[in-house]
Amino acid sequence: MFFASSTSPSGRHCLVALTPSWDLVGPRRSSPNSALGRAARTKQTVHIADVLTERGFFETPPGFPGPQLSMLAGARTLVAVPMLKESELIGAIVIYRQQAQPFRRVGRIQRNADNSDRHNHAR
Repeated sequence: MFFASSTSPSGRHCLVALTPSWDLVGPRRSSPNSALGRAARTKQTVHIADVLTERGFFETPPGFPGPQLSMLAGARTLVAVPMLKESELIGAIVIYRQQAQPFRRVGRIQRNADNSDRHNHAR
C-alpha cells in the first residue's frame, strides 16, 4: 500500500492510499467489511462517513486482516474507488481523513477512476 498526503485548494488536508490488488505473494484479501473490501466485492465506490459509527466495520471474519487504515493510520472517513480494467478489479484508490468529516466530491473521484478505465480500454 502506498500513501500520499494532499491538501485541497480550500486548505483541507486528507491522505490518499493507493493499493494494488496484488502484492508479492498474490491478491490482497481485505476484510469484507472494510471500505476496500466492499469496493472490491461490489466494484462500486464506497463512502464511509465515520468508521466508528459504521455498523459491522470492525467485525473481521477469521482469516482476514482488520481494517488496516483505521487501525494503523487512524482513518475515520474513507472513500474507496475500485480501479477496473474491462470490468476486472486491478486496484483501488482509497482516500481517508483522520477526522470524521464526509467527503463532498465523491462523484469527481469516481469520474477520474472511470476515465482511467476508459483510457486503459483505448490502449
